[in-house]
Amino acid sequence: MEIELNSADGSSEDKIMIESRWERIKNENKSLKRAIEVGILGALIIFCAIFWGVVSGHRAVRYCPDTIGITVMLGLILFFLVAFYLLWLVVIRHIVRLPGSRVLCLPRQLEITAIDIAMISVITFMTIICVVIFGIQAFMMSNTLPNLDATLNFPGKLQDTVKIHREENGMIHIIASNEHDLYFAQGVASAQDRLFQMEFQRRAASGTLSAVVGSGGTSIDRYFRTLNFYSYVTGAIDSYSPECRAAILAYVDGVNAYLETKPNLPMEFHLLGFEPAPWTVEDVMVWGKMLSQDLSLNSEDEIVRLQLLVDLGISPERILEIYPPYRSGEPSILNIQELQQSGIYSNSTFQLETDVELERVRQDQQMYSGKTKREEKKEKRDSHADRIFQEFQQNMKGIFSPTAEASNNWVIHGNLTASGKPLLANDPHLSLRLPMIWMMMHLQTPDNDFIGACFAGVPFIIIGRNNHISWGVTNSGADVQDLYIVDEDPSDPTKYWADGQLLSYVVRNEIIHISGADDMIFPCLDTIFGPVANEYVGNAGNLKLALRWNSLTFNDTSIESLYRYNLAQNWTQYTDALRLLVGPSQNFIYADQQGNIGYYVPGKIPIRRLDHSGMWPVHTNGSFTWNGTIPFEMLPHVYNPPKGYIVTANEQIVPANYPYWMTGDPSTAHRARRIDQLIREKGKGIDMDYMKSIQQDNVTLMKFDLQPLLQSMRAMATNGNAVTWLDRIISWNGDTNLESYETTVFELWYIQLCTLAAKETNSSYWDLPYYIIDAIQENSTDPNCVSFSGGCVGWALEKFQNVISNETSQQKWGDLHHVTFNHAVLTGTPLGCLWNRKISHGGSRFTPNVGPYNYDSLDMLNGPSYRHVVDWSDVENSEMIYPIGQSGNPHSDKYDNYMSMWQTGQYIQQRTQNFDQTYTCTLQA
Repeated sequence: MEIELNSADGSSEDKIMIESRWERIKNENKSLKRAIEVGILGALIIFCAIFWGVVSGHRAVRYCPDTIGITVMLGLILFFLVAFYLLWLVVIRHIVRLPGSRVLCLPRQLEITAIDIAMISVITFMTIICVVIFGIQAFMMSNTLPNLDATLNFPGKLQDTVKIHREENGMIHIIASNEHDLYFAQGVASAQDRLFQMEFQRRAASGTLSAVVGSGGTSIDRYFRTLNFYSYVTGAIDSYSPECRAAILAYVDGVNAYLETKPNLPMEFHLLGFEPAPWTVEDVMVWGKMLSQDLSLNSEDEIVRLQLLVDLGISPERILEIYPPYRSGEPSILNIQELQQSGIYSNSTFQLETDVELERVRQDQQMYSGKTKREEKKEKRDSHADRIFQEFQQNMKGIFSPTAEASNNWVIHGNLTASGKPLLANDPHLSLRLPMIWMMMHLQTPDNDFIGACFAGVPFIIIGRNNHISWGVTNSGADVQDLYIVDEDPSDPTKYWADGQLLSYVVRNEIIHISGADDMIFPCLDTIFGPVANEYVGNAGNLKLALRWNSLTFNDTSIESLYRYNLAQNWTQYTDALRLLVGPSQNFIYADQQGNIGYYVPGKIPIRRLDHSGMWPVHTNGSFTWNGTIPFEMLPHVYNPPKGYIVTANEQIVPANYPYWMTGDPSTAHRARRIDQLIREKGKGIDMDYMKSIQQDNVTLMKFDLQPLLQSMRAMATNGNAVTWLDRIISWNGDTNLESYETTVFELWYIQLCTLAAKETNSSYWDLPYYIIDAIQENSTDPNCVSFSGGCVGWALEKFQNVISNETSQQKWGDLHHVTFNHAVLTGTPLGCLWNRKISHGGSRFTPNVGPYNYDSLDMLNGPSYRHVVDWSDVENSEMIYPIGQSGNPHSDKYDNYMSMWQTGQYIQQRTQNFDQTYTCTLQA
């Protein structure tokens, strides 16, 4: 290209200079364009390397312990970075010329460009990260995992050699020649897999958590110092039989003998900077109290009713509408015929003096109006402390509790099974946490074989079988707690009135040691009824509330009961063992090799005055002390019922013709009704596969309880989208599986229904199913929706239309509904991602395969924590599973290896013979 110049002198030099500058500009533009192209190419190379590294490493992260999986993924990313860079050096650079992109004056073959520097920097950075992660992993693997193939010598502590075999899946088999060595080895095995969990639970129960976690543990410590569990278990073992006492001592010795070997400690001990103290007998005994604490929560119902009454000014009659007791007409575990068969039938129906009780409650409302309003805490609490306490409330108070929707169990007589022998199933619904409360073990001596689920820190088998009988438990919900409004002396706050006597509080100044802070002195008050338990039941404002509870007693023989029913060989021995149980009161089902089935509700269940239902707090100065407990022979039970099966799912225990009051606040009957329905539909020929299918059943009967409302809404609806979705929900079979869109719409709509009484109760959601069913229907006069256009049906229709117009409702249920397994201490910290797990889950609050969830996040709070099915036609064919894994260490491949099996309804066999022995730890005398 030439440019004509019209300069005055027509100089050719100027012309050449301008042409040269123009060529230079063109070359610079080409270089800039090429640099941009090379930059894009370099970014693409790095992206492809990372992408293929992530894709290739995904399986490692999914199926390996976290840090191993992450190390493998980072290594693969590094590998692909190097591979793509070599591709760049060998191929691409010979094709692409980069004029002007040289950054060092080197020969063309060794020329270093900007992309080389970028790639070398990224590779160097990734190499450093891999080395650091690999170093951490190597440390964790070599310093935090136990040696499961070791030979441990315990001279003078064992009578003979013991073998602790572990299958490839982590299942533990302990083979001993005598009972002492068996429980000694169970202590060793528990500590090998769950040492930090045992330490954490022990510190929680004793109120000493703050000493290792700092101020974040003070609320938990105050909670358990109030209950003062250890004072009730100190010396309690002296009242036990010599055999049981020896077994507990052997377990304790086993834990401590293992600690004396200076084993690798789980990572939590390194992070928190402390070592476990020796295990004690009291640490075993206190677990009976901890379980009772988790399972006996009627006091929570009482405090809610009290706050509705005196804080919000709601009348007693209205409270019984929005917080109803068990709905009349719903099924009970035992029917009238079974009461008669067992000799516990009354010709007259049991009647409380409800009018007298409600009159007293109205007087309390006038006297204490506003006195339970929550006050601001004066002490400053950091967000970490609040998080730990809330996490603990979910993880520790949700074990078996009604808030956890408790559990299912059922037993089928041989008359209804395909084999002619009994089948027994159990799946307790507990808090889903890391690690799980359960361990699966097989304990064998020449005289006994026990297999099933046990607790870390406690000997024996909690749920399982031996060679003669099998058993399962669900929470009975029996009311064994009462709150007493302390009638304090107005002139002397150190004294209170109790049944006409002026008594002094017993003051305990509990000293709570706090890591990194000054000690806290926490004063606790005790009455003759129990501790002043405001810290336990929640903020009761200016009122002092004392807690009466059957588990706050000395000489509790519940652990002895556990020991004895493990050894039982028939119904008589089994029920004799249950006589010793104080609490928690459970629905115990039974099946044996002879073909018998049975059911019993043991425990010390109080007898109250007829004007005291246990649903409302009473006064210390009102003669409301308990009139003893229900005699064991009169507790609900049945043996070989004529109908051929027994189902318990936390529903009402007995019909009105039972002569004693058990509870006013059982769970709803939806799960029990569904299980009963499935058994009746099958009739005869029930087998193992059918039993397991019931445990996996996702059908919610709440959908059918709300069917009349849905049909009324359909008749009222005019919006086309609403009509379409209502038709789909009405014809839907209620199966809340992972792939269901109808479940998403129904459950999101149900959440909206739970806002009906939210404003009235000053809460976000008011999830009382029987209230919702009764309040939202045609011709309803409920004040929360009666004035709405179209009445309560119109209110429900608007909520439905709001749901289907939201994008969230267009997703599958499995995309929204997840189980989050959280670590009790490290959740919420940067390390939580290494410990925590998350998977999708079907079901809902009302399905046998239960899946209750947080109404804001839809994350499951709790669920089936353990499943087992026992087949007495071939007992070795029995099966079991639980959600996570045997190890509490996330660096172990046994940390979460059961998770996908549990999610997809798979089981492992309950083998007591012919099991694989991948690992063997030998304990030598």
